Amino acid sequence: MQIDASFAQALLDEAAEVAKRLTVCLREMNTVARFGGDEFVVLLGALNADKATSICHAHRLAEKIRANVQEPYQLTVSPTGQSNMTVRHDCSVSIGVAVFTGHEAIQTDIMKWADVAMYEANTASAMIIFVMADRKIVDDTHHITQRCGNGQLRREIWVDAHDQVTRYNLAYINHALHAGDNGRVVGYDNQHGYHHRHYFGAVAAVKFTSFDDIEDQFQTDWTALRRTT
Repeated sequence: MQIDASFAQALLDEAAEVAKRLTVCLREMNTVARFGGDEFVVLLGALNADKATSICHAHRLAEKIRANVQEPYQLTVSPTGQSNMTVRHDCSVSIGVAVFTGHEAIQTDIMKWADVAMYEANTASAMIIFVMADRKIVDDTHHITQRCGNGQLRREIWVDAHDQVTRYNLAYINHALHAGDNGRVVGYDNQHGYHHRHYFGAVAAVKFTSFDDIEDQFQTDWTALRRTT
């Protein structure tokens, strides 16, 4: 198919506009580059040492980029033998995110992860942003007998490509003890970009050293509550 040169120029103008829109979403320490055609690469630096926190930050930025880049474009085209005209162009955006720490992978691996993540985002029916290496490995609900205190234990755990925990949600639910917070009496999770503890509706940040320590603390908390009921 032969494309009129005027429209080809309009596509180049759109690519330049995309680059500008990407740039305004980033800090000076970050980098944006056109990878070819309609693909761009954004490199983020100086993220949090905690990978789960970094993933949350990258996802928020990806959503900001998606919203900005998806805004309509006003492009000027000059059809052969006709006056210039302005046309509106709407585009969709698929974003793949790959998060890595230090030197755990070489450049080609990181680009491959991001490319696979972008492919997943592009093929999913309702998913625009896909974070690579963040899969759910535990989704358990354990019902506690009346003799042992009633209620239920909820465990959700996500890991990255190296089986390192990226997200978690641990909760002891007992509506007889606490009616608020969907019955969550005590729980630990790292949603919203930080590690915290829920206790009878109150939320407080906790120091994170390892996921094993979080699980141990959760076990201590909910078994102590069970003994008091």
